[in-house]
Amino acid sequence: MNEKEHLSVGASLKKAREEKGLSLQDVEAQIFIIEKHLEDIESENWDALPGHSYALGYIKLYARFLGLNEDTLVEQWKASTAEQASPSQEKRSERRREEKRHARKKNRVFYRILVSLVVLAAFFSILFVIMSIDREGETVDYTIAENTTPAPSPSPEETIPEPSPTPPIEEEEFALSLVLTAENLAWLEVSSEGNTVFADILVPGREYTFRSNFPLELSGRNGDQVLVFLNGAEVGTLAEEGQEFSRVFTP
Repeated sequence: MNEKEHLSVGASLKKAREEKGLSLQDVEAQIFIIEKHLEDIESENWDALPGHSYALGYIKLYARFLGLNEDTLVEQWKASTAEQASPSQEKRSERRREEKRHARKKNRVFYRILVSLVVLAAFFSILFVIMSIDREGETVDYTIAENTTPAPSPSPEETIPEPSPTPPIEEEEFALSLVLTAENLAWLEVSSEGNTVFADILVPGREYTFRSNFPLELSGRNGDQVLVFLNGAEVGTLAEEGQEFSRVFTP
């Protein structure tokens, strides 16, 4: 066969096979390329083959078996496939580009959400610090007094006595006075007689005073940052280390 004739790769292989009087089944039995792939090669249905490397190897093997110049056919095949990409290849390339664009879009959305969360966290942190600074120097006073039962209202038949003069109110004295000052932020919960009277963050620079005639139960975290004054005398910090603590102060 004259390989210089202007025949395509598939046509050249088919013509050489027919000239040798071979069927596709005969070729399959000799070179172990299935008949369907041989048909695809001769009809140049390259997209039906497993891939570029398989197509290249099949052409070489088929040409060698038929006694054709495999290098010439390979170069001819490369030139023909390079001139125009197959529609399926273009679709695959476009699909990959679309997947990459979609992935980049999802990444941008994720980063925007992450940045927004970081900005919000920074904003509220700054706001909290500003509010804490504005409240520095204030004194918070909590007084735990005994419960009193209101007097019953008089019935219509009873005579309402004339009100007696109100004696001057004397400031009540408490057996237990606890003053706390925090050097750094600390969480504190104060209970007395089973009732929670305080549960909040201690702000540096503020003074917290608790007066009671009953035991005070204190618990929280970062007690090593809280200085305690018991009945006017400094007694150290609520805890030795910045761990959870629980203490009871009695009158």
